[in-house]
Amino acid sequence: MVSYYYDKETGLYYLTTRYYDPEVGRFISADDPKYLDFQVVYGYNRYAYCNNNPVMGYDPEGTWWNWGNFWKIVASVAVIAVAVAASVCTAGTAAGVIVAGAAIGAAVGGVTNGVVEGVKAVENGGNFWDGFADGMVTGTVSGAISGAVAASPLNMFGQALANMAISGAMYALTTDDFNPEDFATSIMVGGFSGLAGRNGSLFV
Repeated sequence: MVSYYYDKETGLYYLTTRYYDPEVGRFISADDPKYLDFQVVYGYNRYAYCNNNPVMGYDPEGTWWNWGNFWKIVASVAVIAVAVAASVCTAGTAAGVIVAGAAIGAAVGGVTNGVVEGVKAVENGGNFWDGFADGMVTGTVSGAISGAVAASPLNMFGQALANMAISGAMYALTTDDFNPEDFATSIMVGGFSGLAGRNGSLFV
């Protein structure tokens, strides 16, 4: 379970504010009254977990649930759709141009995202190189895809949409807790990688 601490002795999960019992699918203590939702029937149950929908949602702190798995599924579909569209649009494009765009995009994306995540790690009291390594992996993958798309015959508008979808999807697939700032950074990195890949492919 996302962001939870499992207690082997009790068999319960600790969610920062209270404990959750997986056997009955309920919290063992009531939620704060301020989280009640009188607009829906299940909003009155202060012991319920994720509005009785643990498959599609998760509750990292025991206070409010999120559409964790739902957005990951949406992101996966988006990645597949973009990949298919790019394949169709690049059917007549030289393979060398696409490969060059992907390679340059991967390099730029990996380094850029690596530095960003490394700095964040230091700010949070961690190690720069650990953050750099984690960021480089996702940055390289999203950068390669973005670079390949940028080197394709898609116009600027199409490339912008493709890069936004790819970067956003990669972020959603690799994170547990959505953060608007990180999401925006991911999109920006994808855009820079795509532009770099397009410019590099012009020399091939």
